[in-house]
Amino acid sequence: MGQLRIRPLHKLSDDQFDVVQDIFEQAYPDWLRLSIDELDGGKGSDRIAVAGMFGEEPVGFAAVRVLPRSGWTFLRYFAIAGDRRREGLGRRMWTELTEYLAVNVAPRRLLWEAQLPERAAPGSPQHEARSTALAFYESIGGEVLPVHDYVMPTTLGLPAEPMLLMALDPTSPVKDPNGLVKALLSEHYGVERYEV
Repeated sequence: MGQLRIRPLHKLSDDQFDVVQDIFEQAYPDWLRLSIDELDGGKGSDRIAVAGMFGEEPVGFAAVRVLPRSGWTFLRYFAIAGDRRREGLGRRMWTELTEYLAVNVAPRRLLWEAQLPERAAPGSPQHEARSTALAFYESIGGEVLPVHDYVMPTTLGLPAEPMLLMALDPTSPVKDPNGLVKALLSEHYGVERYEV
């Protein structure tokens, strides 16, 4: 199998961008998706959106936001093309993504929200997708933070939903989960008053 590389969305052709848009739409329901155009702020921005590429073929999509005050990077979206799953591409893209972020001045310490499998009907495609995503994140070393009753804020126009909060610090386990939640709520969502 060839080498998977990361390419910024703004460097894709229109056709490649359309493929990435399809990957994004297949992986995330409407109510959980922001416009893909809002996810990439261009060079020097704290918003970074990229495609995982095999040659000229997009096979994955990821979007992050750097949280500079806390020294973490918030993984907003991560997806592999539906017809390319179960090929080990997720792990390969994760590795390439973290390398790309390190080179482009984004901390390798990643924080993300994961949908709760139990909030989908058992046996449904959504339940399977959530369970598979959670298993993947745990397999790459992500830890579920001991933060109870975390709900994704509605400040970005998306509905509130209980979520798991996960993190991966390659150097050590997360020492202050509540501080990390406060950083996420403040730096990403703009929520200044909260209780954790």
